[in-house]
Amino acid sequence: MDPKLLPIRAMVDTGVFIRALGQRPDDPRSPDCRDFLDAMYSNQREVLLAAPSLAETIRGFDPPSVPSTAGIEVVAFDDEAAIALGLHFPNSTLKHLALANDVSLTKSAKKP
Repeated sequence: MDPKLLPIRAMVDTGVFIRALGQRPDDPRSPDCRDFLDAMYSNQREVLLAAPSLAETIRGFDPPSVPSTAGIEVVAFDDEAAIALGLHFPNSTLKHLALANDVSLTKSAKKP
């Protein structure tokens, strides 16, 4: 990846992060996600990950653990948001809402 084309700072979403970590090895986008994060790290560029994206990444692990990924800074959100998400938006609730509204958990557009 050409370093001149890399941003100085990038915030990655959950989809990019999980693919870069190898959680979706059969997804054809996974190598690009890995390459992007590797290039950002190799070129000393800043990579940000929103704390809710980290929460999505570790959801379902027992016990939940934060993956050790050099070069990634988790961007915090306030304690009120964390409490609201923790109390009111477990994965089962999100799946129910998505099904009830005929949307994907990862996209707001209607399913085809």
